[in-house]
Amino acid sequence: MFSFVAGLSGISLLTWGAMLGGISFEVFSVSMQWALGVFFAVAAILDVRRPVADNAPAMPATAVGPYIQRALAAVAIVLAVVALIQSPRFDYYQDSFDHIGYVRHIAEENSLSPHGVLAPPVEAPEGGAKADPRKGTFQPVAALAARMAGVDPIDAWRVIPAVFFPVAFLAFVWFCAAFLPDRRLVLACAAMFLLFQGGTGVLHGREFANGQGIWLVFYWTLVPLCLRYAVSGARRNLSAVLVLLAGGAFMHVGVLTHAAVLLASLLLFYRWLRLDRQAVLTLCAWGAGIAAVVLVWKVATSIGGGNQIHAHPQGLMYVGGGMFVASPVEVLRQNGLVFFGGLVMLPFLVLAARRHGEAKLQIAFAAIPIAVCFIPPLV
Repeated sequence: MFSFVAGLSGISLLTWGAMLGGISFEVFSVSMQWALGVFFAVAAILDVRRPVADNAPAMPATAVGPYIQRALAAVAIVLAVVALIQSPRFDYYQDSFDHIGYVRHIAEENSLSPHGVLAPPVEAPEGGAKADPRKGTFQPVAALAARMAGVDPIDAWRVIPAVFFPVAFLAFVWFCAAFLPDRRLVLACAAMFLLFQGGTGVLHGREFANGQGIWLVFYWTLVPLCLRYAVSGARRNLSAVLVLLAGGAFMHVGVLTHAAVLLASLLLFYRWLRLDRQAVLTLCAWGAGIAAVVLVWKVATSIGGGNQIHAHPQGLMYVGGGMFVASPVEVLRQNGLVFFGGLVMLPFLVLAARRHGEAKLQIAFAAIPIAVCFIPPLV
């Protein structure tokens, strides 16, 4: 799981560099095919000559045995098959056509930053930037995958959930292990993954070919890594965090916003959680630097006008005085009754925090999201 996300981040960074350099899609795709071929050939030779230990970070906090790991891997394979059989929906409720069309334009226009397939906002000035500012490196990476596989973009789009859904499951389990003291609780969370998205976790697998799927996978992977570094201060963990954070942020800005909440939680509660102050400040400094680069890039490629499609409030409940909170109905619809019940149980963690450090972690990482969603001045 970690190797996949780290590899995806590395390809994302290379793609962003090619976009900045104005390299054509044809040149980029051929170069990447050769580079990946050489990389895997060298890796195979090194493995044969000198087997080495796996350098990927291990399961944090609550370790699970080899039999449980095999069981989780089997479940991940089943989820991949389920996502492949279901296939993404192609209708006006989804934005699949926008993504597929954009991937197709990358190949047709031989550009990693082609014209968007949607109409620009009515107030956008003439001669605005040709790149769609909402798009990151995800679509060029998807176009690269389609080219290397020799398939049409729509067929590649059907396969992407079968890749991301099992990875998301394993990332979720890894994420939960950092917050729980008992492996049995981790297994319970693994089962609850199937209740994700309003109790339709399995059905939701076909929707993982979108921004939400990307930022969830990256967030669930980043949190345990950041906690490991904040405790140990090991450079190895910092390098892993930076690769994932930078690659994910360029892939989708949602990764950056989730990382901002993560780093803010560490900065706000590091004393209470007894984390290394210097390590937390180092993470925040690097995160701010990466955010600055991403935001400058987004501003430089923005059209200059707001998109009226997304100008109205969504998923909010008006409480008066021009203020809103997250709609409980929307929270229930998207996350299910189990998640909604968990929100109600959060205050009881305060009592458990006196004896259990895991309860402190749960409170610390829930505080900012809850405040942003349900305290009107912050929404």
